[in-house]
Amino acid sequence: MAKPKFTDSTVRDAESHVTKYVTDGYGRPVQTTNAKSQTTKMSWDADNNVTYLEEANGAKTAYCYDQKTGYPLWSRDAENNKNGVPPATDCAPAPTRRTRPRTSTRPAPTATPPTCGARPPPRTAPGSSATKRSAT
Repeated sequence: MAKPKFTDSTVRDAESHVTKYVTDGYGRPVQTTNAKSQTTKMSWDADNNVTYLEEANGAKTAYCYDQKTGYPLWSRDAENNKNGVPPATDCAPAPTRRTRPRTSTRPAPTATPPTCGARPPPRTAPGSSATKRSAT
């Protein structure tokens, strides 16, 4: 596997404040330093999910995602990480539960559904004039 290539960029705003960006070979930011020299660092997984975020004040947040769906499994904020960030092995996928297939106790439907475009008969209340015909 080739070592990722990093690109340094500098952006100067209208008031000459400088923000520096370091992006990886995929264009994802891995480090940002603002005009106040505050640095934020990020790391990514192969599915372009942020796995680690270190803020300028030293707060570290770790994230874990399901490898199949990409949904977040957990995130641990700075309070949970004050004794260190969990190792990557903590992000192993959860074991899958094996369950028996559900069987239905309901009987199978017996009526055939109407064909496309067929209209059901109009509904009428019992005793209404539509159901009674007078002999005149």
